[in-house]
Amino acid sequence: MKKFEYRVLLADWATCERLLNQEGRNGWELVGNTREEYPTDNKKNNQVMLTLKRLMSV
Repeated sequence: MKKFEYRVLLADWATCERLLNQEGRNGWELVGNTREEYPTDNKKNNQVMLTLKRLMSV
């Protein structure tokens, strides 16, 4: 039976693609994401929660 390990990361929307490419090179696969928008000091900040998985090494 395959076993997976999971990881949850928070990233800024602007750096999300770079982070996903980096983690993909390390064997992580994106399995889910959410995007939060919240006002801070009259600005919109975007954060993304990324859920990743990869096969566990035995």
